[in-house]
Amino acid sequence: AVVSTQSTGGHRHTWLSGETFHRRSYLNVQVATAAMMSGVGFSKLKAVFQLLEMPFISSGRFYQLGRTWLYPEIVKKYTTMKSNIVAGLKNTGNLVLSGDGMY
Repeated sequence: AVVSTQSTGGHRHTWLSGETFHRRSYLNVQVATAAMMSGVGFSKLKAVFQLLEMPFISSGRFYQLGRTWLYPEIVKKYTTMKSNIVAGLKNTGNLVLSGDGMY
């Protein structure tokens, strides 16, 4: 959460509940990632936050964080791991790969 206040003397203060990066709350990304990776849907997570009487991000924002931060990292990690495994298998010299010709 980000709370901005201004005193009667004109002094401005911004309070952050956690770190930010790329102008996004790190906590929002962490909560959305943890929920998506564990299979918890938005509605169930939203219900937990409502029971705690805590504000929470919208469903659109929740899924946007998945599309812009989580899914690209999963694809990147998967591609790297797949390439390393295939390269390692090709270097054994005793293995013949067959399939759809991707390698």
